[in-house]
Amino acid sequence: MKLVNTLTVFAFTLFMSMMVSAQAQAFDAGGLSYNITDATTVEVTGRASGNTDTVIVIPSSVLQGGTTFDVTSIGDNAFFSNSLTSVIIPNSVTTIGEYAFYGNAL
Repeated sequence: MKLVNTLTVFAFTLFMSMMVSAQAQAFDAGGLSYNITDATTVEVTGRASGNTDTVIVIPSSVLQGGTTFDVTSIGDNAFFSNSLTSVIIPNSVTTIGEYAFYGNAL
């Protein structure tokens, strides 16, 4: 019985750790959503919830939790069919994912 309880506690702890870790990897700032890709870089994943802007300016860096992250990529499908009319992409972005801007009026 102790082994079952120990395994249950371990599984729950692992699950909660993964959930907190996953939540800490994504954040919204300045009207955009980001995923942390490593200790100093992020990927733009799209507009933040509620943002309907059709003109998007992607910053070269973004501040989150006291850490400044370089914006180095735009994720797959990030702005798929968002009715965008203009996008400014900084030189810090070196990778643009598949269909990142598909279905827009750019």
